[in-house]
Amino acid sequence: MLTVCYDLAKCPPTYDFVGFLLWAEHERRVRGDEDLAIHVLPGPAFGFRDDKLPPSLEERRRMLSEIVLPMTWLLPSCRSVTNHPERPPAREVELGRDRRQYGTRLMLSMLAKGIAPLVAPEPKRRAEPYRRYVTITLREAPYWPTRNANLAEWLAVAAWLAGNGVTPVFVRDTAKAGEAMPYEQSEAAARFLVERANLYAGAALNLFVNNGPAWMCMAMGLPLLMTKMIAPDAPCANAEFFAACGLKPGSQIPGARSSQRILWEDDSADAIIPALEAMLERAA
Repeated sequence: MLTVCYDLAKCPPTYDFVGFLLWAEHERRVRGDEDLAIHVLPGPAFGFRDDKLPPSLEERRRMLSEIVLPMTWLLPSCRSVTNHPERPPAREVELGRDRRQYGTRLMLSMLAKGIAPLVAPEPKRRAEPYRRYVTITLREAPYWPTRNANLAEWLAVAAWLAGNGVTPVFVRDTAKAGEAMPYEQSEAAARFLVERANLYAGAALNLFVNNGPAWMCMAMGLPLLMTKMIAPDAPCANAEFFAACGLKPGSQIPGARSSQRILWEDDSADAIIPALEAMLERAA
């Protein structure tokens, strides 16, 4: 069994954990081990790294318990995960201890190697009569708001879907889960990561602005369309950043499946609908 660790003194408790899981799976395959044991180590600032970046401490604690830890359940080779309240002796968690194994660059390098091992435990299937559905995941965070989804445009996309016999299912930001809107939404998927994974796995297509859940969906090998890659005044969301990570703006992700596409435009219905229609036609 290969033992790896995710060090919260250096790494964030966010969807960046996707990159770590892909790296851990790659290491396991290279070494020829059958299983993984994952250890999560606490950082110095109330259990997290000492930085000035969002999210807040309360939000970091929620993301650790509701995103990072349950995401390990999506990796079939993971046999155990230990969330340490205190840092254990180095000999117990040697591999990865001094590395920052997370983030976009790492995810892209692993995807380019064909590493996309995450699996939904129980993919959602609609009861009869079968309804074909497409998910729309919204980013509605209070920090770096220029990255957020344009709700009016996504409602227009939902109207197009509904008018063409496809059920749109919204997954809102956790803080807004359950707030009234004119189309179906999955409050469970917004709150529970495994429910989110199951919902994505049963969809004809999953639609996103560039955010963490989109990269998780990519690592599950599921059909997706991701847009709004570039956002003014937001770190890690500009052309220079993506180019430095090996993703030239205007290109597609190396190693991505034909059912996974990036749309290098803002999230406007006029840009999304033609791409969406073409992808649904190919998947029919």
